[in-house]
Amino acid sequence: MFGTDWSMMALEKNYNNYVPRMMEQLSAAKTSPQHQENILWRNAARYPR
Repeated sequence: MFGTDWSMMALEKNYNNYVPRMMEQLSAAKTSPQHQENILWRNAARYPR
């Protein structure tokens, strides 16, 4: 699930560009805007607490 490993991102070079790079890759893969939203936040919002 997106975000569960966020604390590890600080160890990556240029981690501030993670989300923009992810969006570029999703767009390059021709992922629909709806699926991009699912990946970025909707799946987590639907996950049972």
